[in-house]
Amino acid sequence: MLYKDYIWRCRSKRPINHSDIFNMLNLYQPVIGPLAVSLYLTYFYHLPLNQAGISCFYNLSYLLKLMATTYDKLAKARNILEAVGLLTCYELIENEKYDFLLLPPLSPPKFFQSDVLCFSLCKVLGKERFFLLRKKLVDDYIVEPKGKDVTKSFQAVFGKLTPFDFKQDLVVFKECGLDLTKDVDKYEDGKYPYVDFKDLAWVKAKISNFVSEDVWTKDLEDKIRELAFLYKLTDEDILKALQNPNVTRDGTIDIENLRSFLKSQYSFSLQDVACKEEKKKEVIFNLSKEELKHIEQLENLSPLQLLSFYQSGSKVALTDIELVDSLSHNFKLPNEVINVLLEYVLLKYDYKLPRNLVEKIAAHWKRLGIKTAKEAFIQAKSQVLYTKKQKKRKNNLNKDVSLKLPKSMYEQQEALTMDEIAVTKNIEEDMKVKELKLRLQDKINKMQDILKKGTNLEEK
Repeated sequence: MLYKDYIWRCRSKRPINHSDIFNMLNLYQPVIGPLAVSLYLTYFYHLPLNQAGISCFYNLSYLLKLMATTYDKLAKARNILEAVGLLTCYELIENEKYDFLLLPPLSPPKFFQSDVLCFSLCKVLGKERFFLLRKKLVDDYIVEPKGKDVTKSFQAVFGKLTPFDFKQDLVVFKECGLDLTKDVDKYEDGKYPYVDFKDLAWVKAKISNFVSEDVWTKDLEDKIRELAFLYKLTDEDILKALQNPNVTRDGTIDIENLRSFLKSQYSFSLQDVACKEEKKKEVIFNLSKEELKHIEQLENLSPLQLLSFYQSGSKVALTDIELVDSLSHNFKLPNEVINVLLEYVLLKYDYKLPRNLVEKIAAHWKRLGIKTAKEAFIQAKSQVLYTKKQKKRKNNLNKDVSLKLPKSMYEQQEALTMDEIAVTKNIEEDMKVKELKLRLQDKINKMQDILKKGTNLEEK
């Protein structure tokens, strides 16, 4: 714990460059906030310019005045920098003196390999903006060159080195005190967030029969810790995930398959949360005294007694008994909830109990987590209210059928009507012509008959 009046200094193992500041503003700032970024830059500008080094000692009061903030806000900002891997705090042997090691931000490819940082950034920016940023900083940036590699080697330019040259180099290194066996600083290119999670010794012991000792490395353990922290897993959850045959097979652990499996499980848990949220958002009713009394009666009856009551005391049908048994054993609903469900369906569907419908409603209520008669009654009442609103909306739509049509449709309809009138007139005219022809033909036939009769008389 840092004292309220401590003395501090900062240091770095390599200079912070412009690309680091760019990564800080684009990747880290949405996650850690502007005050933490301001604190990081304040530490940075107290370091030697353009080189690694160490600053002088300063009082905390100087830093508070410089940033125009309070102790609590400053402490929170510093803790955030430590949590995301941008700052490491060391307590010196002298009391109330601290060293702050300033670490560079992760490069974009490494940043997007961290599940914790990616999840935090996506939560702030949103999915669409997150993918656009990743495409801009990683996918479009890392482009493999095409063509044949014709780069000259060191030996081709400077010639070959002899064993004698190497011996001379070793003598020089020893005189300078250089240790060639020492590893390069592991935080040279940034540090991943530190996840302080429980020891995985129990999980390691349980999975040891399926995974060899050399596979369980510190790097693998850190990745499992990060995933466990991200998805809030217990030891049992981790073991269950590792026992998946797609994750652990042939004595190895596929970390990508583990990540995919946990993401799929996380999506299922989100669906359960959504159901609970739907339950929280339900309509709140002020139940009357009669309704409360009726709910109390339903709480004290068995489902078969309720059905017998609605059948005037007669024997309950075998199919209804099987339905009640299914609701109790398959859906694990309490008797009081079953009573409300049966009564709701009976009253709504003309005293019928369609099994498929009842079980469908039972599954819905189970997902909502309904456990008491009062909760079931409120849900049934809200469903009745929703149905009434739907019917009212449908009636309003039916009333609005006689809405005015667009002008173009009126013109089209008018054109069709005129065409129909024209066709009708043509048909009527044709009919009149045919009638006139028939009449003339009749007159001609009659005149011919008269002429024939006159001719016959003359001959006689």
